[in-house]
Amino acid sequence: MLGKVTAFFTAIIAVLLASLLIGAMAQANCRKHPNWTAEECANVEKKKLFVGMTREMIDAEKPHSCVRDRHPAHGEPGMIQFLCYTQWDHSVPDHALPYIFHFQLTHGRVSTFSYN
Repeated sequence: MLGKVTAFFTAIIAVLLASLLIGAMAQANCRKHPNWTAEECANVEKKKLFVGMTREMIDAEKPHSCVRDRHPAHGEPGMIQFLCYTQWDHSVPDHALPYIFHFQLTHGRVSTFSYN
């Protein structure tokens, strides 16, 4: 019985330490970008896609597996496209690879985005 209680409290402590570490990492990223709101920082840290993102936010949260599509035939004014081999927003279920993300920017902010 004592072993189960110890394991339970060890798991709780691990979860608390992990959340503190994630919070510290988010604060460090927010300090790098003082012009971002707290909500924007939290969304970027969670890799959430949202209308209103700046190009800087897209670059900060872009997964390492994503590369910018620079093909001239795919370029439209204000459009940024990425080809990714992992899901960008982990709250969205995985499906066919590669993922293709399209961001339409208006006045320096994402006005619409879509992906396959």
